[in-house]
Amino acid sequence: MDDRYERLRGQLLEAIAEHERGDLTDEDLRGYVRDMYGAVDPRRKAEREALFEADVTLELVTDGILDDPRQNAYRLRRMRRNLREVMQ
Repeated sequence: MDDRYERLRGQLLEAIAEHERGDLTDEDLRGYVRDMYGAVDPRRKAEREALFEADVTLELVTDGILDDPRQNAYRLRRMRRNLREVMQ
């Protein structure tokens, strides 16, 4: 792993925790997800897939396309869990 990847991975994991506490907006977390996606080797399919899915989920929630607050909360919890699992 290169230093940039490890630095971004650490930042993403911290951003996930901040988002979960409500200290980071969906849009801000999306920025971290996008940065990480750009740093991940294309051969790391599980990571790229989880990051892509997170980006889509965050886009749908922030753009108001998904407007059921309970479903959004579930989707965001699931997205954070998936990212944590694949980025550990």
